[in-house]
Amino acid sequence: MLAAGQSATHFCARCVVYTFHRKRPQPDQFGINVFCLEDLDIAALPVRATDGAQCR
Repeated sequence: MLAAGQSATHFCARCVVYTFHRKRPQPDQFGINVFCLEDLDIAALPVRATDGAQCR
């Protein structure tokens, strides 16, 4: 179990690419690297704009 405010990032043991992480502010949610998913049409995914400067 993660402590409050702690994140966990996971990498592929074979190629060391970032695969997914548990979100720090919402530890019951995960962020995934969609480029690791097979047979996914990335162009069909909705895009959510985020102002990174406001995420502090």
